[in-house]
Amino acid sequence: MEFRLSPELQALSDEAHAVGRRAAERQEIREDSWLIGTSLEFSEELAQRGWLGMTWPVDQGGGGRTALERFVVFEALIAEGAPVATSWFADRQIGPTLMQFGTQQQCDRWLPDIISGTSAWCIGMSEPAAGSDVAALQTSAVSVPGPQGGTNNRGWVVNGQKVWTSGAAHADWCYLIARTDPTAAPHAGLSEFVVDMSAPGIEVRPILDATGNAHFCEVFFSDVEVPADHLVG
Repeated sequence: MEFRLSPELQALSDEAHAVGRRAAERQEIREDSWLIGTSLEFSEELAQRGWLGMTWPVDQGGGGRTALERFVVFEALIAEGAPVATSWFADRQIGPTLMQFGTQQQCDRWLPDIISGTSAWCIGMSEPAAGSDVAALQTSAVSVPGPQGGTNNRGWVVNGQKVWTSGAAHADWCYLIARTDPTAAPHAGLSEFVVDMSAPGIEVRPILDATGNAHFCEVFFSDVEVPADHLVG
């Protein structure tokens, strides 16, 4: 069995190594660049090269390329220490999640900025008392009734705390998991929201680790208002 890359994939890998090497020259620390290497400028360069949304469907603005092609590109970039953290979560997780579970309106609103490398995202999941056990999280999102007590709500109010939220200090948006039904079973009653990180009531506190990096953050939500159409799905 032949495990070598095809000539086309090898050329793509060589190109990505060269791009990553140049970008890493400006980085003080190259290790864990997918977490600590923030650079909006480099994120936009990735977009210009067609290296964001590589595997996304073409009709959603993506490249329609194979998972192996994406793997080859990002293996090379990370090996060189290129600052890919700004677009990492959005490209790898948020975009595909919105395409699978979000509405078309949500895709139209947020995917273009992800694919162009102009927005940064974080994931609000882990909590102090729950760790990454999603079923144990306590951050709440309470529905705000519409006018005259109508059946349609006009939004949500979020309260709680997240921790170990990578990139929160630089994020424009948070993909937040919150409890919307406290009476449901622990693994149920959870919903996912897109939250504007500039919204009133959000406080971000970077956590300095032993290496001197501060990509981890605590995020506090105090009566944060989230529009109804930011509920995913």
